[in-house]
Amino acid sequence: MTLKELSEATGISIATISRILNGQTSGNSDKLRRLEMAIEGSNDQKLLSRFRSISEKRKVIAVVIPDITNPFFTDVLKGIRGILHKHDYELIIMDSEENVEEEINILNTLKTLNLSGVIITPVSDADEECQSENILKDLRIPVVLVDRDVRSSSIDGVFVNNELGAYDGVMELIHNGHRNIGLIAGPTSSKPGRERLNGYVTALNEAGIAVDPDLIMPGDFSRKSGFELANRLLDAHPEITAIFSSNNLMTIGVLQALAQRDDGRSGIEVIGFDEVSDLLDHDPGITVIQRPTKEMGETAAKIILERLDSKGRWTNRRITLTPSLLRAR
Repeated sequence: MTLKELSEATGISIATISRILNGQTSGNSDKLRRLEMAIEGSNDQKLLSRFRSISEKRKVIAVVIPDITNPFFTDVLKGIRGILHKHDYELIIMDSEENVEEEINILNTLKTLNLSGVIITPVSDADEECQSENILKDLRIPVVLVDRDVRSSSIDGVFVNNELGAYDGVMELIHNGHRNIGLIAGPTSSKPGRERLNGYVTALNEAGIAVDPDLIMPGDFSRKSGFELANRLLDAHPEITAIFSSNNLMTIGVLQALAQRDDGRSGIEVIGFDEVSDLLDHDPGITVIQRPTKEMGETAAKIILERLDSKGRWTNRRITLTPSLLRAR
């Protein structure tokens, strides 16, 4: 069956049919239904197989996250799932375990699948680790970044104002009377790590407090690094009275380190990025920087749906949401 015959049978333009059969547009449900009925009626099995392959491709979206055990990503997934399931999309969820090589392996696997699109939180955006970005471009399907960026890229994304969040957290500690504030930082190979470090520095500068590099401990967003770095910081710097931690898992490590110390320093004030109450058997009662996690997932899902329905006409969207200071009750 020719494209002209399909167009006459369905009332859909030849150009639109061509784009649908080549996977370049999702089309709307009415057009897809008319097209499928016309192809089935023609008994052209080769064309029907091609159409169904393209249709199936549009109904599966892969979500790649760096740590499936982190409640932040669990909440982001809830937002993504809530939107996409309403539109009959299935999700494939894959965990890169904060490992660039594992991320590359996952993305190479995705190249072999019939996918509609990919929502991903990349492990790193360091220039020397741009292989993931190249693979994402080679997929030739819609891609939306969540939380972390790909450096110098215009890929669609949903982010949070990390610098503002860290600034607000550190300023809260300063307002509470602290002058010697340690930082458990994230990796500077990631957008959140760099921006939260910048927020810490900006807050100290505005308060007229000298930035001491020895009080900045770069971690890797894991509980273990939070525990080890907090102990190292406290052992080396008895003058510290407060700590700002750059993510929830590291904050848990910091709190565990403080709880285990017998040197009278367990009363140090801690503020962290993201909530930690779901990670402990008891409410630690600390002030945190709260991100709109579910909204981040919902926004990413909406962007990818809009991209799939854009018929090739699209202006990249990069949205930055605002965190808030959630004070301890």
